[in-house]
Amino acid sequence: MKSGTFENKGVSLNYYQTGEGETDLFVQHGLYDDGLCWGNLPQDLGKKFRITLMDARGFGLSSHPESGYDMDTMAEDMATLIKHLGLNKPVLIGHSMGASLGCHLAALHPDLPSGVVLIDPAFREHSKADMNKDFIAKRVGELLAQQAMTRDQLIAAICAKHPNWPDEFIHPAVDSKFRMSTKAFAILNSIDATWKDDLVKARCPMLLITADMNLGAIVSKKTTDFVCKNNSRIQSLYIPGVGHSIHREKYAKVLKGIENFLTTIN
Repeated sequence: MKSGTFENKGVSLNYYQTGEGETDLFVQHGLYDDGLCWGNLPQDLGKKFRITLMDARGFGLSSHPESGYDMDTMAEDMATLIKHLGLNKPVLIGHSMGASLGCHLAALHPDLPSGVVLIDPAFREHSKADMNKDFIAKRVGELLAQQAMTRDQLIAAICAKHPNWPDEFIHPAVDSKFRMSTKAFAILNSIDATWKDDLVKARCPMLLITADMNLGAIVSKKTTDFVCKNNSRIQSLYIPGVGHSIHREKYAKVLKGIENFLTTIN
């Protein structure tokens, strides 16, 4: 896997590329993660596709500017990289924050992607766009506490919290915590405020992958039904027995769902 950097309005952003094929996939991570937090997905999909993975601003090896942690700016970061690399109508794949950003990008630039895979995006029925400062402060405190640990201590903590995560996901998840800026939590103020409008404006086919809310997943069955009823271009895949990190705990099923969806993209 090779890496590179580019600039968008003075902000240095990091990306990775791997794989072969004529179809481009652009993969965007969720909150707390970075471009290396996808386990074997780049290798498995890279057998047939060209893969680009990006560290969002405030994450990974990208710079940590004081501002720009909003849906419009971060989606434009993605769009700028796609254009910079000359990717040909990539399929966007994202988890959580990355899924919501992919959906927003498809709305802002309807002709840019050929499809979007949404792995448990922040599609909440009641927007938390007015996220209170106490909630964000709590998240900041939790991350700072993790960053104060040794690497071995954080590995042990994540293994204890997520005993079903395969080994290939553990170490990247640990490393990403040390590379994340607390400034990036500002995205929580707008992350779930755009999705209903985005789904109206986006024109490409989408796959919505959901799981169990009682295990921590975000997207409810009611929201899934609403989304699919109001947009004929969206198909859904429900994976039971898992929470928000669907791709980590049910990797094979997520991979198969993505592969099946990719066969439907012209």
